[in-house]
Amino acid sequence: MKTNEQNRQGIVFSGLLFSVLAFLIYIILTLLLSKTLIGWIMLGKADEKGLLSAVRFDGNNPANQYLLGRYYHTDLSNPDIEKAILSYRESLVLSPVQSSAWIDLSKAYQITGQSIEAEYALERAVKLSPNNPDLMWEAGTFWLINNMTDKAVSALRRYILLMPDKQSQVYDLCWKLKLDNSRILSDLIPQSYEYQSRYLMYLINTKRTWETQEVWKLLDKKNLDKKIFISYINFLINNSLYENAKSVWKEITEKIEDIGTNDDSSLIWNAGFENEILNGGLDWLISEVEGANVFIDESIHLIGNRSLGVSFDGKHNPDITIAQQVVRVDPGTK
Repeated sequence: MKTNEQNRQGIVFSGLLFSVLAFLIYIILTLLLSKTLIGWIMLGKADEKGLLSAVRFDGNNPANQYLLGRYYHTDLSNPDIEKAILSYRESLVLSPVQSSAWIDLSKAYQITGQSIEAEYALERAVKLSPNNPDLMWEAGTFWLINNMTDKAVSALRRYILLMPDKQSQVYDLCWKLKLDNSRILSDLIPQSYEYQSRYLMYLINTKRTWETQEVWKLLDKKNLDKKIFISYINFLINNSLYENAKSVWKEITEKIEDIGTNDDSSLIWNAGFENEILNGGLDWLISEVEGANVFIDESIHLIGNRSLGVSFDGKHNPDITIAQQVVRVDPGTK
């Protein structure tokens, strides 16, 4: 049986052992933290010497190697792409899940003409950051320039989904690099009215006649916006495709609830102003002129129940063209 003296000595020894262990742990942590701290202090000196010091003091930190690569890559006075590539690769050995490092490595490879290596690095970046729109744009552009159409279309389609307001930018790129319109329709543009109608308007604005008609055939007419409908009819008229305009006009207006039936006895569409004025296409185009108020008058009419009324304020001399309409006529007929 242990004496009190033995118990006291045991307690003292245990306390001493605990103190030694705590001191050792403190020394280890201090060394580790000071190493990282010194690395960050050196990193604060954003020149080659400071960055190299940060790497030397904290070589297992991938950020230090990456930032050193960025320094060599973007140094305006004396860029060194080969050193940048080495630093990026060292950083990725330490941490291969850095999408930014893969992106910059790909850019560096592109500068040195190493297209296979650039493609590989870009693919790794895309897999790591599929929701990065800037990356999708860069990848799509790279692959499209290098005739890797499948990869380019996949990346640019993703970009459109992430940045729907930037669709025109994608279409400009595809047309400049001669991507076939059928490929744009089948694989690039999401198969919904929202995206197809935006592409239709892009084609109208860039005056591509045949391609615009191709998109129109695919468009879901059940969701058709009246403004887009009128823009398309105006486009056909402006390109002298009068029969096409007349055919599409008849097809769509028969489905618009507010239009009702038109008086076929007159070549003038909506001659009595009984239906909603669509303000373009083959309907009336009403001008807004300072000093004139144009309105539908239900108190005065010659045929039907309404007429077009115009009142002047007497203070201005407005353009006399208030209402006009394109009328399709056949030669040799009255």
